[in-house]
Amino acid sequence: MRAVVRRPESERVAEQARAPAAGEPEGAIEGPALLLEVGGTASRATLLDRVAGRHRFVASGAAPMMPAQAAGDVILSIRGAVGEVERVTRRRLADSAGLVYPERSDGGGLDAAVVTVGAPLRVTLLTLGNGQASAQVQAALDGLSALVVDVVGVEVVQAGASPLERLVGALGQGPDVVLVLGPSEREADKPTDVAMKCLAKALELTERPRPAVLYVGPPEVGVRLHDLLGQWEDLRTVDSRGSPEARAAIRGELRTIWQERLASEAGGFGPAQSWTGCQMVPTAECFAAALRFLALRRGCQVWGVDVGSSTTCLVRATAETASIHVQEAGVARRIQWALADKVLGQLATGVDPDSVRDYLWNRCVRPWAIPETPEEQMIGRALAREAIRSVRPTARGLNCAWRRQIGLVVARGGGLQSVGHSSDAAWAIADGLGASGVFELALDRHHMLPGLGALASIAPGAAVEALLADGLTPMATMVVGAGHAGPGERVALAELRGLDGLRRQTVVLAGQPASLPLGASEVADLTLTPERGADFGWGRGAAVEMRVRGGRLGLLVGARAGAARMGPRPDGAK
Repeated sequence: MRAVVRRPESERVAEQARAPAAGEPEGAIEGPALLLEVGGTASRATLLDRVAGRHRFVASGAAPMMPAQAAGDVILSIRGAVGEVERVTRRRLADSAGLVYPERSDGGGLDAAVVTVGAPLRVTLLTLGNGQASAQVQAALDGLSALVVDVVGVEVVQAGASPLERLVGALGQGPDVVLVLGPSEREADKPTDVAMKCLAKALELTERPRPAVLYVGPPEVGVRLHDLLGQWEDLRTVDSRGSPEARAAIRGELRTIWQERLASEAGGFGPAQSWTGCQMVPTAECFAAALRFLALRRGCQVWGVDVGSSTTCLVRATAETASIHVQEAGVARRIQWALADKVLGQLATGVDPDSVRDYLWNRCVRPWAIPETPEEQMIGRALAREAIRSVRPTARGLNCAWRRQIGLVVARGGGLQSVGHSSDAAWAIADGLGASGVFELALDRHHMLPGLGALASIAPGAAVEALLADGLTPMATMVVGAGHAGPGERVALAELRGLDGLRRQTVVLAGQPASLPLGASEVADLTLTPERGADFGWGRGAAVEMRVRGGRLGLLVGARAGAARMGPRPDGAK
């Protein structure tokens, strides 16, 4: 069968995953499935197949994206990743015409394939008011893989010395769509014609490919905008009246624009869609769908972070909703230079700044390179921490904290290749998130979660089987406290009692994390006795008793010293 994935809606994908979670999942496909993920610097292919009656991870492959490919056709990178899987498994999955469907008697071919693309929809906002349209758009963007590259307010345009230059500059950042937010009924008399005329002129001056224009607001203002733009080839309108309907319409239009941009000649994904036989779907939204399933199954809030080469994505998921936040803060290309000074501030004073900048430049040129020295890993951890931290301001009001329950943090992305698998790397991720409380840290080591989120829309049983068996690699259970203790002051006493009766203890000092050995397949009872004023998620000074699971790094316990970050600082750090 040829599986063509439809545009994913996190609500629908998670809803379809609910039923298999309660019992034994039965996949809608019997044979192999291929998960393809296209990022900013590489493409990855992951093969699933039935092993002992259940879908499991079989093999994966990756191929870099050359600069010329990144700007246009990506088919060579995708074919390279598929070729790596073919070489490892000795299966024929594709021919010159594309992926082979269905599975053949010799083990070749596929029963299903999905393709996720990391590039977000780039949005420029032009606000003509602060009414209902603005609230509807913010709610719609919250669950989409969208990057707001600029915001231009009508007040700025009206008062600016050169409003046309301001809008030309905003369009020069390469948005896929200009989202025009109309005024509310109470702001009907607000002067908006100047802003709309400037937008029409700025669009004329913009080189092709020009962005689409989506107007959200009262229809009468939309009519004026239509008259001013004339015969603009890509103008769409949504009536902002009616909350649920308007939100769904906005999301539908934005998803359509994203699809059309990818398939266009400039997007370069048209040949890839033909070769794979699959519709492209956003990586961040599929990642969020997988996290929603995990939140439903575990009954807790789940946070996910995807550190890529060009962007970093932060997701907060519950069983009902998922919030997605994307920023241009990756660990490669030009994005690194915006974080370079912050990275230098975290490193030891003995580190040569020029050598750090040389390493960052090398990562810009070769983003897939693996660090070779401890110093390079230290730089990679600092870079990943700042990339994650840079996304947090866009998620205002969402605190990565758990109260009286054990949470889950899932980390993934090519940008984490340079941080290593040490406890320092775990603390870098937790500190970037500003996490607190008790939570398990897991890695998407096989780069499967977005693909599984997409696969759930056509084969939920197979997606659940692979996710539960191979989707997550447990790294550690982390216990992170907060309080007003100074650096080095005692914060708590942690005692771990294994099922065999063996007891281990450690004193937790502010700003100096500790670890206790606990294997990935082991469980133990944790007793945490904090000092007065310290809070580990159960209230200030409240003792904690719970059963915890281990990971590759065991149990990690620490507390921030005031506003300080967690994790050991190098000697002489600034």
